[in-house]
Amino acid sequence: MIGSGIKKLAKANNLKISSGVAYGSLHGYASTFSEGNGYKRLVIVTSFPDPEAERNLKAELDTRNIEREFRVQSISFNVKSIDIMFRDAAGTMKKLNAFIDWFYPLLKQAGATKYKICAECGSPMEKGTWKLIDGVAYPLHKDCAIQLRNALIEEHEAERAEEKGSYLTGFVGALIGAAIGSILWAVLYYAGYIASLAGLVIGLLAEKGYSLFKGKKGAVKVIILIICIIAGVLLGTLAADWYILFEMIQNGELPGFVTGDIIPLLIEMFKTDAEVLSSTIKDVALGLVFAALGVFALLRKAAKEAAPTKVKDLKDE
Repeated sequence: MIGSGIKKLAKANNLKISSGVAYGSLHGYASTFSEGNGYKRLVIVTSFPDPEAERNLKAELDTRNIEREFRVQSISFNVKSIDIMFRDAAGTMKKLNAFIDWFYPLLKQAGATKYKICAECGSPMEKGTWKLIDGVAYPLHKDCAIQLRNALIEEHEAERAEEKGSYLTGFVGALIGAAIGSILWAVLYYAGYIASLAGLVIGLLAEKGYSLFKGKKGAVKVIILIICIIAGVLLGTLAADWYILFEMIQNGELPGFVTGDIIPLLIEMFKTDAEVLSSTIKDVALGLVFAALGVFALLRKAAKEAAPTKVKDLKDE
């Protein structure tokens, strides 16, 4: 999503707003604006026919402290684009506009290609189409857009075919990672806390275990991580309950019971005491909610890895 600052900039420069970005021709260059937590992003789809002119532009950037002057955190020159990240804080839009006023004339001076050039084939186009790819709007010939979409699908399928590993080994690794993460969950739960941080730790360790055991990427990976995260929360909750009973036995509060009786005792309590069972179920459910909050971004990333790069239709010229 984009905020009021970028929306105002888009309106002032006749840019379109769609799918969470502002895009279009800005001073003749295909530009995409977006933002997220703590940053604003500008991507200019362009290339440099003259490599020497590109080097001179980069040298010009080195003569200025663009972080201090414009809050530019990073600027990356790619084959088909320039990706610029701004640190977002009060007053960033003023800095961003100042950067535009300074940087776009430099693009013109360096002979950077403008938006009437197809980003795929590099040929001029009178009437094309805009496609959103990984959050960036690209101007393309309609035929080039179709070819690009097919190429991305083929590339993804080829990568999956060449990929080594298996879901089974990944599952084992994720389960081990989640079990290790459940220790933190058990400690916090025993202390009377349920935190999304512990859920995130379980998720991170599950994902790390999946990778270390060479788990295969794909939609099944997301399902495996969800199962292992749930297992980690359950294990951590039950481990805390186990330790509470262990302490009671050690303190003589449960005469006649020994450590080996704890698991059967827990099972019996869940069978015969509806209040204990209900309380545990509520804690587990609450724990899963907090864990989901902690690992949402992680699961989203895993799902994105499993799918081919999406090419989304935007409004045409």
